[in-house]
Amino acid sequence: LLFVIELSISSLTIGVPQQVLASISAILETLPAPDRTQIGFLTYESTHLTYYKCKDSTRDVQEIVVAEIDEECVPLSSSEMFLNVSSEISNIRMITEKLSKRIENFLFENPQAKAGMPMGAAFANAIASIKPNLGRALVFVTQPPTVGFAKIQKRKDESILAGTDKEKTLFIPQIDEYSKLGKTCSISGIF
Repeated sequence: LLFVIELSISSLTIGVPQQVLASISAILETLPAPDRTQIGFLTYESTHLTYYKCKDSTRDVQEIVVAEIDEECVPLSSSEMFLNVSSEISNIRMITEKLSKRIENFLFENPQAKAGMPMGAAFANAIASIKPNLGRALVFVTQPPTVGFAKIQKRKDESILAGTDKEKTLFIPQIDEYSKLGKTCSISGIF
């Protein structure tokens, strides 16, 4: 399982990251097949993606920041990124605690946080991270991808077309990157 979590003012205001982390902590002990379940974390902000790793040798959570949001860039191997629920549950808890503290301070540290989210880059990197081992990506998003890879533009005529016969044109994809990513997921066994 790879948890991909948006860290933005809008997501924090409505409590999405906080609830995701609280839910992960609450279900860790009850996950089926903990010896075969691996968990990883990836967060994204307006200008970068952050991977998290925590191995027994260091007992410290390391953040690997990736500023490349225009194309795929996975800085960690699967063995570094994913933690086994059965044997590394304390490390998973350390990451969720560090993320919770980071979220508490986010608005204070980023009062002028930029608008726009690289959700496309986060999703593409999530797929690339999971692809070698199969698995699931749980992507938590509150706004459309407007920067980086697979960004989409706000349509200027959106309010004019709403409620008319031409409203259906608003549902035609602007780009085909998400169809390609979906096909990659299907072929690679990523859900």
